[in-house]
Order: sequence, then structure tokens, then C-alpha cells
Amino acid sequence: MNGNIYPNPPLIEAICEFHFDPSSGWDATTPGLIYKELEKDFPQKEQVMQVNVSFRDDLLSPSTNMIAISRFTRQDNEVVIQVGPNLLTVNHLKPYSSWDYFRTLIEQGLNIYKQIVHPSALQGIAVRYINKVEFDTPTVEIEDFFEFYPYMGPRLPQPYGAFLMNVQIPYENNRDFLTMKMNPAPDSTIDKLIVLFEIGYYLNILGSIDIDNIDSWIEEAHSRIEEVFEASITDKLRFKFQ
Repeated sequence: MNGNIYPNPPLIEAICEFHFDPSSGWDATTPGLIYKELEKDFPQKEQVMQVNVSFRDDLLSPSTNMIAISRFTRQDNEVVIQVGPNLLTVNHLKPYSSWDYFRTLIEQGLNIYKQIVHPSALQGIAVRYINKVEFDTPTVEIEDFFEFYPYMGPRLPQPYGAFLMNVQIPYENNRDFLTMKMNPAPDSTIDKLIVLFEIGYYLNILGSIDIDNIDSWIEEAHSRIEEVFEASITDKLRFKFQ
């Protein structure tokens, strides 16, 4: 995701997720038809159950339910396309090649989904980049590496332990929003601090993007994420990625 090309990038997963209008033409045969189109590039398949979050204009809060997700994985396990009722997700795991390549993967999955399911409208869309930064010590002065970090005033107990940060920033007159999340990774140890840093860009107003204008929205989302990532790290952390 980086504007700069780093020899040792922190990115561990890039995700693009689409939610379509519930009136889309999905039935029990749909996963098999999609797999037939993807089988050459994504031969591994499995079905998993996943919590689905759906939104309706007449409800104040989203509703949740369990849905079956069909997961198609490339032979090298670096790319996964997941489909379900009104849902398409493209995951690119490390090593991440480039935005141009990830975009072609998104287009491949989206074109096949549209060809078979014929969704009538787009409800939601998100692009997310998850970074993992490892330090060889149990604690660091995190402000030496990030411009985005927890701050504890001088009258508060020092130092702090585990933390969870989540900031939401509106874009395009609240049509979209960007999130920045940071927390220690579960695999941090007493000898090593590992930080997860995620930046995501989301459609905030449901249905405000036409299904035929997805490409420009995705491009804009990636540019915003790239800008915020570079603004969030210091030169000391950039040196660590060399």
C-alpha cells in the first residue's frame, strides 16, 4: 500500500469488501457457478460460517446473522476470494506485490460476481490495509516511530500497558470515512512488542455509489489510505522498513 517502496514492508493483508443490495440474484447454485469461473486461478475451495452485518434504512442499527461463505484460495495461499449472499471479499496476503496488481484481482473477482449474480445495486464497500510492526524490545517510545499513538498526560500513571486506538475521519462531506486503528498484536511477548496498525476507507452513506462507478471509488480509497499511512510514520520507522 505504501507510496514509497520498502524492501521490508509491514503490510500483512490488504482487503477489499463489497456489500450488495439484498435483492441480488443469489441462490444455492451461485457458489458453484462462481467457482467454475475461478477454478483455474483459485483451485482450493472451502465453506465457512461467518457473521454477516447488514444495514437497512428503516433500522437505527445494523442487524447480524450467520451466513455461509465460500472461500476460493490461490495455490500459493497469497490471494483469497470469498463470496456469500450479497457479499464479495478479495484478500491479498503477504507478500503484497503492488496496488496495480491488487486492483486487477479486485476487478477479476468483481467482474465474475457481477456476471453471475447480477447485483442490482451496491450498498457498501471498504478497502482495508493491515500492517504489523515488530520491535525487538518489550517496550518502545512509540512516538519515535508513529505520528499516531496513545498519549498519557504527565499526571496519569506511567507507563501504560495494553491499548486500543480507533479514530474515524470523515471524507467527501461524510459520504465516506477513514479509520485508523492501533493495538498490540496477540503474538506480542514479554521480550518483543508487535503493533498492529490498520487503515481502512469505507462508504458511509449506503447506496451512494453507483455500481458502475466502483473503480473510481476504489482508486480514491487507496490514495487516501496511502497518504494517511505515510503521514502516520516517522523517518525512524521508514528506516526500519529498509
